[in-house]
Amino acid sequence: MSIIYSSIIAENLPILKRLLLKRSVFEEIRRESEKAYPLEACGVLFGRLEGEEAIVSKYRSLRNVIETPGRFWFSEREWMKVICEERKLGLDYIGLFHSHPRGSPIPSPADRHRMLECPGEVWVIAAYEPKKLFKLCAWVILDLNWSFSKIYITVVQEGISGSHTA
Repeated sequence: MSIIYSSIIAENLPILKRLLLKRSVFEEIRRESEKAYPLEACGVLFGRLEGEEAIVSKYRSLRNVIETPGRFWFSEREWMKVICEERKLGLDYIGLFHSHPRGSPIPSPADRHRMLECPGEVWVIAAYEPKKLFKLCAWVILDLNWSFSKIYITVVQEGISGSHTA
């Protein structure tokens, strides 16, 4: 198994190959994307790291402090507070979510720049357009050379874990 060093958030993260997203988290991300439209929604993903898989069982919304279409960011203080609360409950920090209204689920140049701050952190991006499109993709930057990889996402039923999909 390959290992990368990430940051103070998590050390020695395995290079993830698959993201298992609980159905309830998928639906919550969809609702957040709809609610925030035409602005970008954003939040934090939590769950469990198991080898080369991440099982996402919880989503916490963050306030987008940039109220301009096509951009997002959040208060680092709020982000760290949420991470600390969930780690106290025994959950692993998996990464970030944000939406691209009327866009593509591919990381923008601004996204890639931010992803460099925490190599190994998963970024789930939703392309959303009302009554037309909702597509999720997950990405990770593996090094400081801007190379990024797509992570396969499987939406699973509640109670499913590990390599079992719905």
